[in-house]
Amino acid sequence: MSRRALGVVLAVIAAVTSVVATFLPFSWIGTGRGASRFGFTTTGWGAYSEPAELGGDGPEAQTGVPVVIAAVLLVVAATLVFLPFHQRQAGRYTAIAATGLLVGSVWTTFIVISARLSPAFRDPRAGVEYEYGVGLWLLVAACAVAVLASVYLHAKPPEPVAAGAVVHRVDADAGAGVDVDTPPFGISVPVLPEGYLAPPAPGAAPGTPAGGVPGGVPGGVSGAVPPERTA
Repeated sequence: MSRRALGVVLAVIAAVTSVVATFLPFSWIGTGRGASRFGFTTTGWGAYSEPAELGGDGPEAQTGVPVVIAAVLLVVAATLVFLPFHQRQAGRYTAIAATGLLVGSVWTTFIVISARLSPAFRDPRAGVEYEYGVGLWLLVAACAVAVLASVYLHAKPPEPVAAGAVVHRVDADAGAGVDVDTPPFGISVPVLPEGYLAPPAPGAAPGTPAGGVPGGVPGGVSGAVPPERTA
């Protein structure tokens, strides 16, 4: 699985987890255990009495609203990642905005809940119990997953790797005027005249090639340099 695909999966997981967490308890304040449990449960959408027959529901901040908005933005960011390469920045920036909104919302919710459950407001003589709910911890986990998703969505695609060695070749029938003797790297290839390295004729002066003059090339001028083909 590529990094981009992993980022999309993590973004969707973070979005679903955060939305589900808003419907789970953030905290519980009450007394008793099991069937004799009496108190109030706080979620992302309000506070509810337990059992419901107590009818003591009270108004609470709708902390689930910004969490749901952040979850929607995460899904949108995961969708925008499939755009063409030069348009994927929109998905990455959306993922950053969604992650920031989610982390900020969860942080605010955690501060509110922890202040409500602070020991300063507890009275040991009252026998009231205070608990953090599973929904709050799921929100924290969703934040961590959203951060990972943003990191993977920003990962650059791997560079294409050639299957083997790249060889540049010029076909012999490329046309007139094409140098097929010089390699593509620009190394000059000396071209010697025909018979230049042939043994000298019998009776010729030392250093005289066959058919030439001393110090020269066959049929050429003394001191001439063999022609070369250069790139």
